[in-house]
Amino acid sequence: MQSASTQPNAQQSTAQTQSTIRPTTLLLISAIMAAMFYVAFTRPYSLAQHGEEAGQTFSGLSNLSSQSALLYVGGFAVVFGLYLLAAQRLSGRLTRAHWAALIGGALLINAVLLPLYPLDADDVYDNIIRGRMTSVYGLNPLRAVPNDIANDPFYRFTGWRDIPSAYGPGWELLSGLTSKLAGDDNTANVIAYKLLSLIGYAAAALLIGLTLRIIAPERAALGVYLFAWNPLIAFTTSGTAHNDVVMAAFIAGSVYCLMRRWYVGATLAALVGTLVKFIPILLIPFIVIVALRELSMRGRLRYVLGSALLGGALIVLLYLPFGLDTISLPTNRVGNMFTGSAGAVIRQALEQYTDTDTAAKIVRYTVIGLFGLFYLWQMWIVFKRRDPLAAVRASAAVILFYLLVSATWFMAWYVTWAVVLVAVLPDGRLRRLTLVFSYLVTWEAFLYDYVTLRFDGWAPLPWRDLVPVASYIGIAWLYTLWLRFAKSPPVDAVPLVNAVPLLDTAHG
Repeated sequence: MQSASTQPNAQQSTAQTQSTIRPTTLLLISAIMAAMFYVAFTRPYSLAQHGEEAGQTFSGLSNLSSQSALLYVGGFAVVFGLYLLAAQRLSGRLTRAHWAALIGGALLINAVLLPLYPLDADDVYDNIIRGRMTSVYGLNPLRAVPNDIANDPFYRFTGWRDIPSAYGPGWELLSGLTSKLAGDDNTANVIAYKLLSLIGYAAAALLIGLTLRIIAPERAALGVYLFAWNPLIAFTTSGTAHNDVVMAAFIAGSVYCLMRRWYVGATLAALVGTLVKFIPILLIPFIVIVALRELSMRGRLRYVLGSALLGGALIVLLYLPFGLDTISLPTNRVGNMFTGSAGAVIRQALEQYTDTDTAAKIVRYTVIGLFGLFYLWQMWIVFKRRDPLAAVRASAAVILFYLLVSATWFMAWYVTWAVVLVAVLPDGRLRRLTLVFSYLVTWEAFLYDYVTLRFDGWAPLPWRDLVPVASYIGIAWLYTLWLRFAKSPPVDAVPLVNAVPLLDTAHG
């Protein structure tokens, strides 16, 4: 007999078997979003027209025109408005026509962004030249720097010329292969790296869908939609070719394995993601807690030994082409730098009373300490709760805390790290905050380019960082407080009845 506690959820699931939005409406929304991206970004800033110009920004190419400013602000407002509007009406298990519209819409949006010049994004050119170090010059990008190949045709596009790669061997192997396939043409290389990012994007979306088919089939389509149609993710993937979605695919793979109770696989996926970019290492302690709590004694032994042996082998295998003496945690190369973050604003305020180095140390140690305390709190929550999504929720929470509080160097595309996690969560504060934050951060480039770091003159301190940071991080803090005290669903509002079998501890 079905228990009374599960009957309402079963009825709710049955009621949500039909989507409240038509496939034709989805296609229309995707067409409007694609048209908006084309008009506001791709047409005025095309790769074909500006591909030979290095280090360009929105304001630089537009010469600070009011039309370009309006298109930037209005473009993102329209696409995010449509995105969030459709998200509210997309529910239930979709028909094939719905899925076709969902996938076709994502393809259309990304196709429109492929010809876009990578504005405010030297990273793709940094990736290209380090890929060429591997594929063309036989150099080690974990040791060598772009200054070592100053005669390379891509050198003039490079932003970080005197430091080695900040990424891990997993990324550099992919980058070297991409560079080899792309050859020497500028446009071909940029498009190749965009396609590499798109592979990660597609893999992450697929794994989100597969995960939700296990734990909450009625939310599978919505989860894929929240990630694949997110305008920030599409823009920074097909538009500017950031590698964060490649890392996000491994995060999604880790979550998928965790929901299947493949704990070794979950750990290894997070480990390989860490060897692309360091963020997935934050998931591993949560996975360990769940595995050791849920497995039998024999299962724990197999998990620990399997993860240690296979993980060690993976580390050696991926680092071997670059030298085992380069093994290290590929943390952010700008960990000691301050820009675009709450820490940057606080450091500037402290400089009124002490020197720059002391102010930087005070901020750095404070935010590290706060992050450590928050992380320990989340570990305790995961340990106490037998909710199968507790580890996912905790991972999203610590990433958001890092971005809003502890990061000293902040870039808009970092929000991708949280979106891939909240896409599998039910409606709640974490998901709402992340989606709103993914819109707010689109103001970062605009406010720096058009207001405080204009090429015709920088704004004075304290306004240089205060104005942009207050606009996206400050508003996100206020929204967090509003969610906390408003009548909104908490982070764990929707019980996952379908996931209960995953917690059957009889299985080792």
